[in-house]
Amino acid sequence: DTELAAAKQTSFNTAHTEAEPEGSPTTLIIRNLPSALNNQDVARGWLDGAGFGNQYDFFLYLPAKRRRPENSTSGGGPGQGLAYAFVNFCYAENARKCIDKLNGQTLSEGDPALSVVAARVQGLQECRSHFSKCDGGRIEPWLALTLDEAQPPLAAAAHSGHAMRFQ
Repeated sequence: DTELAAAKQTSFNTAHTEAEPEGSPTTLIIRNLPSALNNQDVARGWLDGAGFGNQYDFFLYLPAKRRRPENSTSGGGPGQGLAYAFVNFCYAENARKCIDKLNGQTLSEGDPALSVVAARVQGLQECRSHFSKCDGGRIEPWLALTLDEAQPPLAAAAHSGHAMRFQ
C-alpha cells in the first residue's frame, strides 16, 4: 500500500539520525529487526526478554517493507526494508544500556546485525506528537499507562500510597 509506505518513509526520515542529539538520549531506533519479530507484541516481548521490560514507556514497531518479486535478489543475505522500532526509555541510563547490549548483535545466524542508535525525536511527549501523525492512525504505538491515565480509584490509591485490594 503506497500510503502506508509513504507514511513510514516520512516517519523514518524525520525521526532518526546517526548522530546522537544533545544531552542524554532516551529515545532509540532499533533497526534491522529480523522477520521473526513480525509484529509489535512479538518485538516488545523480545525487548522485554532482553532485560528491558518495564523500562520504557513508548514502543512503535514499523514492519518491513514488502519487496516486489522483481526487486528481490537471489544472492542471499538480508534484504532491504527490514523492520525497525522506536523505543523511549524512562531513563537515559537504560537507553545507554540497551545500545551497549544490543547494537551490533544478531538474533540468530544469518540475521543482520542490529543497529541501535539515538533517534532524532526525543522523549515521550515528542514521540506521541510525532507519531500521532503517522499513517492516519493505522500504525499505533504501545504506550505505558501512566498514573494520570489510570482509572481514578487506582490513580488515587497510587498517589496516596495506599494499596488497593482486588477481589
